[in-house]
Amino acid sequence: MEHAAYVMAVTDVPATGGYATLVAYTTSQMQTDPLPLGILRFDQQAAQRMGHKKPFLLNTGRIAYVPLDAAYFPYLSRPDHGVIGHAPKDTRAAITEAAKTFFKRPEAIERLGPLWPKSR
Repeated sequence: MEHAAYVMAVTDVPATGGYATLVAYTTSQMQTDPLPLGILRFDQQAAQRMGHKKPFLLNTGRIAYVPLDAAYFPYLSRPDHGVIGHAPKDTRAAITEAAKTFFKRPEAIERLGPLWPKSR
């Protein structure tokens, strides 16, 4: 199922010669205030500025670490690489701050995707 995500980071994976990405999940299922820790709301106007058709929530605590390949990004070979839009600088800063707050409680982060190191 296709799902919009916010790319938080892209790294190289020397063992494979490829790349990986850390993405935060989004959802169009809106919630009322107060929002849980690490979740940001984007109204219709803000969403449209970033290329979305409708309002959405971004959850900086629900993140996936996945290969940067066609299995996870099916439009990667297109000229736009499947990018819906870009967050303005102030929005990126707000997302970073929300993520920093969340990362202070690593046990609360929902880790998805195959590339997380295995727990001991």
